[in-house]
Amino acid sequence: MTKQVDVGLFFGESFYEVILTERPSDSILFSGSFFNLKDPYKTKLPKLFQSLENIKVENVYVSYRYLERIFKFKLGGSVAQIVTKGYEGWLGFHQHNKKETLFSLKAPPDLSSQDMMFSLNEKINSDGKVQIPVAMDELNELITELKKKEAKRVCLSLVNSHKNSVHRDQITKALTENQFEVFDANDLGDESDIHSWRTSLIEASLAGTFNEMKSEIAEALQTVVAPEKIKYVTNNSGTQNCRNILSGLFALEEAFFEQAKIKFKLPDQFDVIHLGLENFSVWLTDTEYWESPWGPTSVRAKKRIDLKVQPTNSFFLNSFEEVEISPSEESFEPGPMCLGRGKIPCVYDVLNAESVGIELQKKIKDSFWALARAASGGHSMEKSFDEFRFVIWNRILTESSALAHSETVVIYGDLPTRFAAKAKDMFKTKNLVFISQKEFPKAWLAMQRGRKDSN
Repeated sequence: MTKQVDVGLFFGESFYEVILTERPSDSILFSGSFFNLKDPYKTKLPKLFQSLENIKVENVYVSYRYLERIFKFKLGGSVAQIVTKGYEGWLGFHQHNKKETLFSLKAPPDLSSQDMMFSLNEKINSDGKVQIPVAMDELNELITELKKKEAKRVCLSLVNSHKNSVHRDQITKALTENQFEVFDANDLGDESDIHSWRTSLIEASLAGTFNEMKSEIAEALQTVVAPEKIKYVTNNSGTQNCRNILSGLFALEEAFFEQAKIKFKLPDQFDVIHLGLENFSVWLTDTEYWESPWGPTSVRAKKRIDLKVQPTNSFFLNSFEEVEISPSEESFEPGPMCLGRGKIPCVYDVLNAESVGIELQKKIKDSFWALARAASGGHSMEKSFDEFRFVIWNRILTESSALAHSETVVIYGDLPTRFAAKAKDMFKTKNLVFISQKEFPKAWLAMQRGRKDSN
């Protein structure tokens, strides 16, 4: 007998999760997590479905964090901007964000290239009246320049266009007739020009990678399900007008708060300490405008605060000749040593060394000891490794306790038993709830969120 199933997929920056549930009982037929460099989803997914007999896939629901990996690089590429003449520098103004402190400034890469910004002599005034009309000759010349630059996507950043659409309608019509994909900041429904412009530009910059990801997933599932049955979930927090690119980045948190409240009978207000494979962070119950690496945006989402300690932080000897956690993150390519590819031990390795084979575990500890033996203190190799595991968990829990203010705090992840006791002691004035990622998979959350989006 053929089983009708729904599929949930969650794509992180380097890991992905898959879950299959039978309809209508929702019983789990398969659930697993994979490291993409070791088991690429483009080949793993077809093999997985071939191994499952007598199933018919009805819907596939996809949630993702994959696009965050390119936030560390210069965005833009083939994205152009058309800006009201005289306002070309607005997006260039650096705004305070989480990467700044009073003593240092670590600005993110430029959001876009200056040579892809084009000014147009037009203006709608603050009353919504046309102050300077669009000259079609000038617009046509601009379109010719866009073609020379081989632009594919164009963002419209027009002052006060939300008060009168006449200019953006004219420009959009001309651009679409010339095969450009147009991102109109006004579609976001935010009355702040600068926030809308920034949001639109980020979405346009991510569109190429997003579309490539969609094509690869559709190709991997082509023998299983029709492309129209693959649905990308959103967070739906007042961002209905987004193209589901940025909105989809925040669907995980939204789904977690919704589903955890129901399944674990949690109160309306609670905070989450997320201990994932790729990211350690605190998710707050409040919904607010997303503070991007480039400044405020028009996207509403649950607030996520990344902790200072992250899985791919490596180690170094500080000025006191003590082993210290590096403030910068390494890439998951090649990744931690635990995953069989990396050469340098990182936080992930210290926390997960006991889960790998004896030979690899010895290799990890030897690599860590190569640094630790030069430190002051004269500890043995085993004691030094165990002590630093304690230091890491202590820092994670200490920082999290300062950020999570709700009466109920959820630890979402697989915290070792001995550190769970420490967490209980540190959060003794709170109602502490432990939720394992294995019993509450992110792929399952994607599926539940996707079903809600479809209704």
